[in-house]
Amino acid sequence: MSELTGAAFSTQWAGPTGLLSGMARIGRRISRDEDATFPAWQGMQYFVSMFSGEGQLHHVNNARYGPQAWTSVRDVLEAHVKDGAARG
Repeated sequence: MSELTGAAFSTQWAGPTGLLSGMARIGRRISRDEDATFPAWQGMQYFVSMFSGEGQLHHVNNARYGPQAWTSVRDVLEAHVKDGAARG
């Protein structure tokens, strides 16, 4: 992303899964916006599931889609940057 935009980007440590899980539970309890599409606590729970391995898919059948070409992360980010620039 830094190459594409010229801005400095770096990775950030989100914390251990136990801490994130606790924060997600607290966030869910104190959340006042029950109609929010993506409440903050949900993002924390997503990280917990992905980092702990809980989110691993075990029963996938990718062969049913036939051969697919992979898209690189750089290509996805580049399209996003261009789309944002086109919007102004």
